[in-house]
Amino acid sequence: MLKNLSGTFAAVKAFAQSLSANPILDAGIPSATPAKRKIIFTFGSNEAGVHLAGAAKCALDEHGAILGQGVGRQGDSYAIPTKGHYIKPGETQKRIGRTLPLTDVENYVNEFLAYAVANPDVDFMVTQIGTGYAGFDSYDIAPLFGDAPSNCWFDTAWQEIFEEEDITFKYWGTFDNPVDGYEYTPEYLAR
Repeated sequence: MLKNLSGTFAAVKAFAQSLSANPILDAGIPSATPAKRKIIFTFGSNEAGVHLAGAAKCALDEHGAILGQGVGRQGDSYAIPTKGHYIKPGETQKRIGRTLPLTDVENYVNEFLAYAVANPDVDFMVTQIGTGYAGFDSYDIAPLFGDAPSNCWFDTAWQEIFEEEDITFKYWGTFDNPVDGYEYTPEYLAR
């Protein structure tokens, strides 16, 4: 019987150690190392919420994006639509539509910026929304973020555009190719 209890004690001890090593469960306990801030992957989407390519696919696979939800916060991601949606006659399923007018994209960007301002404890990793399948030029989209709060980190591909406008932002790196993954800046990794 004593042998059985020592095995049980070892199991309980191992479980307790795993709990104390878990940063999510350990959030209320002071630590010598400050916890990293929550990151929200911000990507260009379509109003239908069909996240099957590019950064949207990455958001679906790695950051909690939800199929069928094309706008706003979902999991650890935030969708900003750059393409519309439509429904075929006689069907109920939404499909990806045409590229939205820039004024519509600007409205969605403004909704995102208001959300980022309201959530200063979170960092937003903003990808080059609208410059892939929607076909916008970076020089049309990047300036829409000109009033972004300091908790927004941008793709380094937009750095030159912001600098031309005398806007200073932080940059997380780049997401040029979903197959190769991300390339992070040292500043972002050290945050």
